[in-house]
Amino acid sequence: MTKLLEEYSSGAMPLRHLVNNLEAAIDALDEMADPQRVEVLRSEWWQLEFILATMLDSGRAMLTDEERRSVVGTIETLRVMLTQL
Repeated sequence: MTKLLEEYSSGAMPLRHLVNNLEAAIDALDEMADPQRVEVLRSEWWQLEFILATMLDSGRAMLTDEERRSVVGTIETLRVMLTQL
């Protein structure tokens, strides 16, 4: 998952792909990791999903500055959480 976050942060992956790939990775953890930690990861993922859905529902191709800051903050939170798995 860390690689996915790095790829998005470097501009190599669009938000849509990050959201989809993170969802699959978190789903895979259901069998291997502490369920409470997986749910916390899923909660952070949901924030990214919500931002993406808001952007798409608004007919925009780009994030607003506020959305971009939220995405960056969520990614940083996910990075920290991944070190604790």
